[in-house]
Amino acid sequence: MKKLTRSLKQLSALFLSFTLCTGITACQKTPDDALVAQKNQERLAAAAAETASEENSLKTLKETTPDTYTFRYSDNGLTITSEAPITLPDSDTLPAYKISAGYVSQELVTDIYNALFQGEKTYTFTGESFTKADCEAKILSLKQTLAKTENDNTMTGEQKEALVEELQSQIQELQEMYSDLPETSTQKKVEVDSTLQKKENTNAVNPSYSVSGETDSGSTFSVSSNSTADGGSLILYDRQASKVHYSSGGDEILVTEDEARSELTDSIGITYDEAKNLADDFFQAIGVDVKLTQTFLKYGYTITGDNSDPYYDESTLQYEKEYSAFHFYFARVFDDVVNMTVIDSMFSGAQQEQDAYEEAYSAGWSYETIELLITKDGIENFRWDSPVSIDEKMSEDVNLLSFADASSIFEKMMPTIYLGRLESANNNDSNRQYEYNVDVTSINLCLVRVRNTGSESSGLLVPAWVFYGDWRRKLTTEEGEGEQIMQSPYTLIAINALDGTVIDFVKGY
Repeated sequence: MKKLTRSLKQLSALFLSFTLCTGITACQKTPDDALVAQKNQERLAAAAAETASEENSLKTLKETTPDTYTFRYSDNGLTITSEAPITLPDSDTLPAYKISAGYVSQELVTDIYNALFQGEKTYTFTGESFTKADCEAKILSLKQTLAKTENDNTMTGEQKEALVEELQSQIQELQEMYSDLPETSTQKKVEVDSTLQKKENTNAVNPSYSVSGETDSGSTFSVSSNSTADGGSLILYDRQASKVHYSSGGDEILVTEDEARSELTDSIGITYDEAKNLADDFFQAIGVDVKLTQTFLKYGYTITGDNSDPYYDESTLQYEKEYSAFHFYFARVFDDVVNMTVIDSMFSGAQQEQDAYEEAYSAGWSYETIELLITKDGIENFRWDSPVSIDEKMSEDVNLLSFADASSIFEKMMPTIYLGRLESANNNDSNRQYEYNVDVTSINLCLVRVRNTGSESSGLLVPAWVFYGDWRRKLTTEEGEGEQIMQSPYTLIAINALDGTVIDFVKGY
């Protein structure tokens, strides 16, 4: 997406982009914890290698699993409801795999590059284009923005403090680099293709590879390929076909397939089916099997006036009033079985969720996500984050936990998790009492990645019952204040279908 690398919304923490979180908070391991985790991992690996009995096969599950799960719980300020459809794999069997945070192949990178650029030349640049004069102008602009921010009475004290600190940091960074900058640009344009180049890093245990380039029109393509989770692999494409920009914030709505075909999308200039066909053709061209899991309608913005720092002055951003893009999320399909859907959700941030967010990212191995942004001009943006590599199929058809057993675990664990959250929120301030409303919107039997104990780059891809939904936390003591929302599809809980354990997304297993 054409987006601002920092926005006022991000800096002021009005919204938090939340990849995936769970209510179970990670804690420091003790030696006993590590030993138990290792034994659990060994038991899980053994279960992943077994072949299903007829009683516990996917075929039997298809005969015994209901179409809809109905449930209601209400106690101590917590309400959990479900009238959710249950989706099972299209396949006849359900396998398990050994996986790793592997390299992306040169062949795949070349196929993606050719499909996106279709013969258009790309370039990289050597030398330095940022001169002393550019640096002086940038410092002056930031100082002007800083002065404006310090006199802005529309922000809260916390928002102002965060923005002032960021601006001062950028000014200091520019001042420190000033003496090393050239008087005139030394930049040269060099033609490049999709060939990955080895990155020299003496501190790295395993080598990493990358390539980047851009066209004369400003479209960019970059790949980072790394075999370890702390670096990860990431493929990005961003086309600069128009003056419309698209941010990563909450400027979109989740829609059903019927809504995507309705008058809601008339302003986009391309139909849902046409956009979906473009996406299907792209994935067919690169030889990757995926399934469309979520569709959003997105509107963009243009930058008005002459402003070199639009991240800090949103008055220069003119947001569109109508949707102009389809934002598709895809999940990879392995042997006709879909990988878990992982997408960003937006919410007004509670400290507990922020803490869990930071813990989740400290684990180092992000969950795989695949996104396409499509406008009337075609593919506007492609992002593939943290692709996994299949190392070995451990079993063609594993023993599966029935939905009856999975729902029983859900009904025991969900109240425990969310009553714990509620108690924590209420204990923080006895004068402010909250209530939680949780709604299950869908349930999928799909593949979920679990990390090997002690490893940040290897694990298993196992079947799990994933309960998606949304929750709303609000104050009962102050009307109209303090409400916090996590929108669907938020992963409420994932229950390992091999052993019935709850998968902790903070720890990764």
